[in-house]
Amino acid sequence: MPNLGLESPFFSFYLRLPEGRWDLIERGGLRLEETRLGVSLRSAQGGLRWDGALEGAEVIHQGRETGLHGPVEALRLRMVSEGLVFSLEFALCLEAPLFLWRVGLLNEAAAALWLDSVDLLQVGPHGQGEPPARRRGAARPPLGVLRLHPDPGDLAFFSNGFQSWSFAGALGPRDRMPRTQLGPILWPENPDTAVPRSRGDFVAHMFGVLSDRAHRRGLLAGFLSQRQAFGSLRCRLARYSPSLRLWAHGDQVEIRPGAAITTDWACLQAVDLDAPDPIAPYLRAVASENDVRLRRAVPVGWCSWYKYMRGVSQSAVESNLGWAADQQAEIPLEIVQVDDGYQAHDAEMLETNDRFPAGLPALAHSIRARGLTPGLWLAPFITGPGSALARRHAAWLLRTRLGLPANAGSTWAPLSRGLDVTHPEVIAYTQELIRRAVHEAGFRYLKLDFLYAGVLVGRRHDPTVTRAQALEAILRRIREVAGDEVTLLGCGCPMGSGLGVFDAMRIGTDVSADWHPTYFGTQVLFKPEPTFPSVRNVLRNVLARSGMHRRWWINDPDCLLLRQEDTRLTPAEVQALATILALSGGSLLVSDDMPALDEERREWLSRLLPPLEGRLQVLEALESGRPPSMVLPQAAPAGQWWLCAALNWDEAPRAMSLDLRRFGIPEADGYRWCDPWGQQAGVSRSVVLDLGRVPAHGIALRAVRLATLEAAWLGDTLHLSQGAVVTSWEPGARRLTAGVGLVGRHRQGTAWLWLPAEPRRVALDGAPVTWRAIGAGIVALDLRLAGSSCLEVEW
Repeated sequence: MPNLGLESPFFSFYLRLPEGRWDLIERGGLRLEETRLGVSLRSAQGGLRWDGALEGAEVIHQGRETGLHGPVEALRLRMVSEGLVFSLEFALCLEAPLFLWRVGLLNEAAAALWLDSVDLLQVGPHGQGEPPARRRGAARPPLGVLRLHPDPGDLAFFSNGFQSWSFAGALGPRDRMPRTQLGPILWPENPDTAVPRSRGDFVAHMFGVLSDRAHRRGLLAGFLSQRQAFGSLRCRLARYSPSLRLWAHGDQVEIRPGAAITTDWACLQAVDLDAPDPIAPYLRAVASENDVRLRRAVPVGWCSWYKYMRGVSQSAVESNLGWAADQQAEIPLEIVQVDDGYQAHDAEMLETNDRFPAGLPALAHSIRARGLTPGLWLAPFITGPGSALARRHAAWLLRTRLGLPANAGSTWAPLSRGLDVTHPEVIAYTQELIRRAVHEAGFRYLKLDFLYAGVLVGRRHDPTVTRAQALEAILRRIREVAGDEVTLLGCGCPMGSGLGVFDAMRIGTDVSADWHPTYFGTQVLFKPEPTFPSVRNVLRNVLARSGMHRRWWINDPDCLLLRQEDTRLTPAEVQALATILALSGGSLLVSDDMPALDEERREWLSRLLPPLEGRLQVLEALESGRPPSMVLPQAAPAGQWWLCAALNWDEAPRAMSLDLRRFGIPEADGYRWCDPWGQQAGVSRSVVLDLGRVPAHGIALRAVRLATLEAAWLGDTLHLSQGAVVTSWEPGARRLTAGVGLVGRHRQGTAWLWLPAEPRRVALDGAPVTWRAIGAGIVALDLRLAGSSCLEVEW
């Protein structure tokens, strides 16, 4: 049989027969050569290995077809070998730079088999590599060649972590894979994926991106879903011969005679590092594959956890509920969410302790009676080692091969245990828990936490399903029982498993009142921890996973902490947290004692509501573990502008600037800017804005507009968007009429406008407005808004 090929506007694909190795050549120079597949299984007699060879394979289909991902050029093959039927599918998308493929296995033998792993991609040497000319005996590495550019470049690898709290970010050749130093105290991510210790040797889950920072090219490798198996990557950043492996975990799942398993679609995307949204084709394809439907507005509200922890009480919730209900005109919070701490015992969900004498249904009723949405924390798949649930239902626990309970870590309770979500009684228990919380108690917002505990490595009641299949099935049942009208937030959840189920997903670690990880006031041992609660770790993941927002779900960055007491955060650090959470556009829940907040911090919160529209673009997110620059493009009746920010990750103040060309802002004769936190506005003829010295862990934010000859709204202290309060904009030759205000809101603050001449008259709803000339045509207006108003300016 001759070699087979596929062509698209982006790639050429060649499958070499009978070896089974394949090449993928991108029009921009990216090349994978002699890439191979593989499958590892076990039988009762021992281990089995398919090395990807396709001796005797037959072509089932080759040609154009249309599916979820638009028109594709597709190739399907089938091969029978010793009682196993292998099916292979390859597809080149014609409207996106994507290559898709998957592998299926059908057991036609008389005995069961157990699946260890399916290698979807192996390319490059196992070692760190040398220049090809220095290799002995061959001109190319034995496992093929991976090249992002014909010349060696400056490589980096973006690692997406397994679950919500896992590390996400870019790493360089001199870095080591972030790992906990706390051993079994923290749950070991995905135990089937070992964490390398060598420099330049990294792993990722679901997807990762290999980048050449010098030539501005990259390769995304990953899976479109995690319904069938959890997928992992391993990448070694050898400059001359990088290597990449992409595989699906078999979890030793039993494939009985007549049974079959097919991997999720694997995916490669060519990446332009200078594109404003470089991995958008992959992110959109994942959303399509998982039938993601964005049904909800961004959640906004209050959460009990970071103020009261497990000491939360009914009276504390009612105090904050009363404050939130009374402050709707200024700070319109919508959700009041009770977190961990209400239970009579750790694992007895919905049974309240004596701090909640009225019980949960009465509390939910009182929240609804004040016009707000009641929310509740649940942890359905985890329990403590000595809990009543663990004692009564020992068969529900996941166990190791030695029969010991599988360790879920000590982040919730010491040596927590995970439940077997394939056990019929656990399934029934979970469904009843959700039914009672939603349909009896009346909660309409559920935070489901510690979901990773359902996929610990261990023996399961049903040995014929993978961990991914088990979690996907139970999460679908949860959604079915809860109903489409309930907002579900996933937390501590393997990222791919939540697609199409959760309305919002935690995408980072827990926040804390410390910038660096700290435990009982000390940073010794804890400061390097990549997943320990801290503002630093939260912001790292928020920036790394910003592209998922409003594609896969609403990103949940964790809570905003504004307090001035019981915190070690500086004002600059609080502003950095508030700014990035707001720019990210994700869920915005504050977790303070709200009646105790001072006027300044309440004003900060008021500026963040309603949540900003759009999707944050993070420069260098695929290249740097500490990306400093980000931009949120905005458009409204007042025109187009860009919210540009620079974050100082350093431990000391430093001078920073914004090169506007890097933010996709057109070059112009001049620019006008507004600094909402510094409460000033100005003009610049340079394309580089000088930000001055930014405090340690602080942020500088500028709203940037192109200078024109028409009147312009530059910014304000009314809303962080710097223009969302403008509902209409009608400039004339010597007059401006504008609608300003936020629906149902009372706001007071300053707005900066640029005018062609000094104003003769400024009025709001016919009443005179105080204004001040700033210089360079800029005036500052003192505005007091109550709902919608009409601003009139004449010059």
